[in-house]
Amino acid sequence: MIHLKTILHATDFSESSQYALDLACALAREQSARLLLLHVLPRPSLVGRDANVPAFREMHTSEDLTAYRQEMAGMLTKVKEKAPHAQVETLLKEGPVADTIVRTAAETPCDLIVMGTHGRSRTFQLMMGSVAATVNRNAPCPVVTVKIPSPQS
Repeated sequence: MIHLKTILHATDFSESSQYALDLACALAREQSARLLLLHVLPRPSLVGRDANVPAFREMHTSEDLTAYRQEMAGMLTKVKEKAPHAQVETLLKEGPVADTIVRTAAETPCDLIVMGTHGRSRTFQLMMGSVAATVNRNAPCPVVTVKIPSPQS
């Protein structure tokens, strides 16, 4: 069995990220691994364009950007509180989301990335790409993607 020393959980604070966090915490506890919780802030020029960015809005001043960074840091701290694991660290970085996740995994170095996926169609991914798909293609370690379970009929 592979021994995991460092697990990276990339979060966008969505419901699928919460499911991924649960898995990452379970693996970290089982392996006595360090768990890194990462949230990537899109570059300021991208904030406000993506409805998936929490509290999305147009940013105009440096005070707005500072407040936004503080808000995201607070949200990351709340996620850490939901992670019942002793060796949890938080990271808040800024840049292209998928590239920053891959770069963080390489720099740390991580043994596994666990992240949520929104489960969009293959056609959407081919046309627009997806963060999870890009990370999966470029990561220096295995990637586990977690989607929200389908309701049982």
